[in-house]
Amino acid sequence: MKKKKHTYCVFCGKEIRWIRRKGTVKAVPCETRCISFVPDPNGQHVFIDMEGNARRGRETPDGLIGFYRHACPNFPSRSVRSEKDEQARRWA
Repeated sequence: MKKKKHTYCVFCGKEIRWIRRKGTVKAVPCETRCISFVPDPNGQHVFIDMEGNARRGRETPDGLIGFYRHACPNFPSRSVRSEKDEQARRWA
């Protein structure tokens, strides 16, 4: 069995999971814990589903599987980022 590669946020060190969006080369950083949710246009949260699409909904014990997007508290604002950080973000 192939061992799963662990990835961590550069800014806060928390383990994250990358979910690639279908039809594009972009990946979305997400929390590692999966959550069951039901799509709801008036839902309180935005979930990233297994295809990488952002969907508004609410948590339930059973439903579709999704992830919360990783919102790093240590992520610098655009005005504070260095040129090195900008280059790293372009290649991520």
